[in-house]
Amino acid sequence: MLLTFDPNVAYRYHPDHRVVGRVAIDAAWPCARDPLTYPKAGDPHETKEVWCFASEHPTLEIDVSDVLEAKIEGRLAHASQTGSAAGLRRRWRYSARIERFHQVDVR
Repeated sequence: MLLTFDPNVAYRYHPDHRVVGRVAIDAAWPCARDPLTYPKAGDPHETKEVWCFASEHPTLEIDVSDVLEAKIEGRLAHASQTGSAAGLRRRWRYSARIERFHQVDVR
């Protein structure tokens, strides 16, 4: 399984996030499974699914309530990304208990 940004979103997200999603999916399929793409990289690898987060059209919901506090602490470890730890805790305790993904079958 590959977790990455959904590359097919409207412009409201950072352009670099969309590019990361596109490149990650391209790396998983077809590049990683094609022995001719990177012949010196080892045996081909088959990724079966891609779960794209930040999607406008999620098809899968995962309840992460049991690990919400760890999720919050992990995010707060990236201090440059958070202006207010208290504000993030408040928002995420309200809205981040469910993770939503758009599943892509790349088999």
